[in-house]
Amino acid sequence: MKKKKVRKMSILSKILAAATFCIVAVAVTIGTVSYITMQDKVIEMAADKARAIGIMAAREIDWNVIDTLKVGDEGTAGYKEIQTRLATMMRQSGVKYMYTLYVKDGVVYYGIDGDQSEECCAIGEEFEVSYEELMPAFEQNQTIAVAEFDEDENGVKLITSYVPIQDDCGLVVGVLGVDYDGSDLHAELTNMQMKMVLFMLIGSVASILIMTWGIRTVTKSINLVNNKLEELVSSEGDLTQTLDVRSGDEMEVMGNSINRLLAYIREIMVHVAHNSESLQDSSYKMLQDMVAAKEGIVDVSATMQEMNAATEETAASVTHVTEAVGNMNDAIAVMAEDAKSGADYTAEINKRAQTVRSEAEKEQEQAKALSAEMARRAEEAMRRSKAAEQIDVLTQNILEITEETNLLALNASIEAARAGEAGRGFAVVAGEIGKLAQNSADAAAKIQQVSKEVMGAVETLAAETGEMLSFIETTAMQGYDKLLSTCEAYSADAASLNETMENFKAVAVSMENSVSSVQEAIQAVDVAMDENAKGISEASETIAGITQSVVELEGQAGANQTLAEELNGEVNKFKLEA
Repeated sequence: MKKKKVRKMSILSKILAAATFCIVAVAVTIGTVSYITMQDKVIEMAADKARAIGIMAAREIDWNVIDTLKVGDEGTAGYKEIQTRLATMMRQSGVKYMYTLYVKDGVVYYGIDGDQSEECCAIGEEFEVSYEELMPAFEQNQTIAVAEFDEDENGVKLITSYVPIQDDCGLVVGVLGVDYDGSDLHAELTNMQMKMVLFMLIGSVASILIMTWGIRTVTKSINLVNNKLEELVSSEGDLTQTLDVRSGDEMEVMGNSINRLLAYIREIMVHVAHNSESLQDSSYKMLQDMVAAKEGIVDVSATMQEMNAATEETAASVTHVTEAVGNMNDAIAVMAEDAKSGADYTAEINKRAQTVRSEAEKEQEQAKALSAEMARRAEEAMRRSKAAEQIDVLTQNILEITEETNLLALNASIEAARAGEAGRGFAVVAGEIGKLAQNSADAAAKIQQVSKEVMGAVETLAAETGEMLSFIETTAMQGYDKLLSTCEAYSADAASLNETMENFKAVAVSMENSVSSVQEAIQAVDVAMDENAKGISEASETIAGITQSVVELEGQAGANQTLAEELNGEVNKFKLEA
């Protein structure tokens, strides 16, 4: 991995810049303060010397001459004497200029100038310093020393002091000005300033070099730590490496802290890796469970569709049973009507029994025809009564359908139990369907029982009808010749037949009532099947919602699986074990 360069300034440059600025600022400050202090001391010493010379000179000047001096006295003996003394003092003491001053009307004028050249100042020539500045000397008898260099027209550096000239009474009659030649001192100060600057430069450079060496030592440790960190980065997440810094300073402490940080990060990454693997396994298992739940719900949905189809078939079968029961009811009504007709007919036979004798022969043929008609009607009635046998077939179909419904309800309960909490509502629906199927089975059993009773009655009626026809064919028809003699017995037989027909009529009414009960049971089955279909429809809607939730959970589980894989991939970028 290529090492990145710093953008602006390195730590070494920043520290050197700051340290250089501080060193230079301190050196300049120290040098400036030292130079100013030395300059003040030198100027103060020169001023003290000029003041001492002035005091000594003022004592040797005849104050009477100064007090009586006026313009134009340059040629007087007193003027020349004082001028000679001033010139001698100037040569002996190193004073550049020495002169007397007096004040008139608030203006300061030259008096006697110690310079004996042609450039000397004449008496009455105005002095360049104002009276206000020299007032302490003239009025307060104070010696004034100017603590700064003053340069004349020849470039000579001067330190000036003003000493009052007093009379015998201590009154100021004039002021002696002493301009001490400070050129040598100024030159010495300048030389000293150059040396000081040189020393500051040398000291600054030495300090900077020492500072550079110290900073390089520190930055060397920093670079060592940085290089180690670069190695860690370039090793593609190898957290098993450590920093080996043995500089003996804070950088070694920093390296040890980084090693502890790497160990802590490595421990965290190990936990993260373990947790990411657990998350990945959990997400994968959750995804498999969602897929299995989805498949189970799809199976349940298919089972519900099959139950719906079975319910529709059951409803259709119930419809057929209803139609068959209706036909049976019609047949029983016809049978009842026929029984009533038979009863009326036997009554009529009994009524005619007294007159049949005379008409027996005539009625024999009619009796044969009537016997044939009765046989035909009985056969037709028997044929119609056989429609009741379809009830048993239909009830058997209902029982088979209820068994299938119970089986479907059991399967639905099992699938709901597999679905867990999400299938609890579906389990309730499956239980209700099972109860409905059991009720349908009970109703079908009742129908089957009633059908057996009807069939038994029909068989009894058929047997009695057969006996009646046999009687007509054997006794009545074969013994018709004996009808005349046995009319009374025939009348009794007619009464018995009438009773039998009444019984047959009662049985027919009972069968009609049973068929009505069967119709009511079938209607109850029809209502139950409608409720069953409604419950299946609601269960289908519930399953559709559960399917949607499972699909969303499957998507979320897939997203969690993807996140777990990405997290595991990120963790795998680090090397956690040596």
